[in-house]
Amino acid sequence: MRRPSRSGRRARSSCWRWAYRTKSNAAFNRSGPGDAERVQSCYAVGHVGGRCGGKLFGLSAEQIANAISIATADNVSLAVSMSTGLAWKAFSGLDGDARCLCGFYGQAWIHRSAKLVRGPKGLEQMFGQTIAVDWDDPSLDFVAQTVLKKYCSLIHGQPVIEATLDLRRSYKLDAADVEHVRCDIFQAGYDFAGGGNYGSKDHPWLKEQGDYNLKYLISAALLDGQVGPGQLEAPRIQAPDAQAMVARVEVRPDNQLTARFPQELCARIAVRTKDGRTLVKEHIGYEGGLDHPMSWDRVVEKFHWLSERFADENLRSKLIGTVQQLDAQPISALMDLLAQVRPTAVYPRTRAGI
Repeated sequence: MRRPSRSGRRARSSCWRWAYRTKSNAAFNRSGPGDAERVQSCYAVGHVGGRCGGKLFGLSAEQIANAISIATADNVSLAVSMSTGLAWKAFSGLDGDARCLCGFYGQAWIHRSAKLVRGPKGLEQMFGQTIAVDWDDPSLDFVAQTVLKKYCSLIHGQPVIEATLDLRRSYKLDAADVEHVRCDIFQAGYDFAGGGNYGSKDHPWLKEQGDYNLKYLISAALLDGQVGPGQLEAPRIQAPDAQAMVARVEVRPDNQLTARFPQELCARIAVRTKDGRTLVKEHIGYEGGLDHPMSWDRVVEKFHWLSERFADENLRSKLIGTVQQLDAQPISALMDLLAQVRPTAVYPRTRAGI
């Protein structure tokens, strides 16, 4: 792509700054209109800013739409959508369009990015804590702290699901025998997914409400013995047995578990059965976390579990081999294989999970 002229770069950078600053002020200025109106106005401004940026770059409507689609997922306000019960992943595109050209703008304004953290209405003020960032360190060493999710849920739910499944297996527990379940968890987990600051979790109905809902995740683990893609399908979440089980689950914050967070992600599950037993399991961390990373064999096992309905065994084996040698092959080798993956499930399921 031809490098824009100096005047063009100034105009485009100004357009971005205007869109971002106006959107941020609309979102976080508490002296403005009410929450719903504030969110609506900031998204509208962001939408206009994104479209203006696309026009300045000479992109077609289709190109702008594609750019918006790519940039959506990581810029959604979880706090807003969770507190209102919205399906946040479905609405994340509203907040992403103002960033649709962030890759082009990055070189022009990355040197000012510290202001996003420490400036007025910046992240430090929003989160109420200091954020240590070394802007002069260009390394990517932090990727070594990447974690892998074992189950289809938020990170905070991983130890909860493992503890629940452990109880189910250890005591050969049948969901029909469960009278009540109590989950004790650290405060952040309770706020995000247990019914705390971000609203009630009593009535999940959609996928986006199920995977961030500890009550439903516990229910699915007890009922199905697994929490995978199938447990997050809307018909499964809406099923009478799932809704009835959710009503029997209680989630509470625990001060001792909170004191150990974020160094440790801990959960305590207590199941009271209809015959009077109380079964308790406390779980520290989870497989795939920093303190218990997934082995390569387990990652391969998870890959087979999730992909077997979309790719036959031969194709899956080729994909695994290519990823193992990715640094020695052109990326096109991987892309050519991925192009052979079926867009819909056509092969039988043979694995219940990992």
